[in-house]
Amino acid sequence: MKQHHKVAAVIASGIVGVGAISVPAASAMERPAAVQHAAGINAAHAMEKVTSRGRLAVYKRPTTKSGIVGRLKPGQIISIRCWDEGGRVYGNRRWYRIAKPSGWVSAYYIRATRGRPARHC
Repeated sequence: MKQHHKVAAVIASGIVGVGAISVPAASAMERPAAVQHAAGINAAHAMEKVTSRGRLAVYKRPTTKSGIVGRLKPGQIISIRCWDEGGRVYGNRRWYRIAKPSGWVSAYYIRATRGRPARHC
């Protein structure tokens, strides 16, 4: 009889332990709106990461033939308003419209991180 109680206690502690481990991992992904706003994260737009090695040019229109309006740092997280097709960059024709600085960046140098997917412009 005592052996059964020990096995039940070990199983119960394992279940409780697994629950305790998985709950913080899930809740770490969810951030209250106040925390998102304070961190500068705009939940209404897709959040993307700049993957270029050097500073990434932001263009007036979705082509490298238009004027440069700003630059982004490698690793910078940016808010994407929408995407459209434009001039090819290494075979990739997708461009993202961003808010700050206002303009377009090639999707070739951008990787999705969080938030809802960018919509077509």
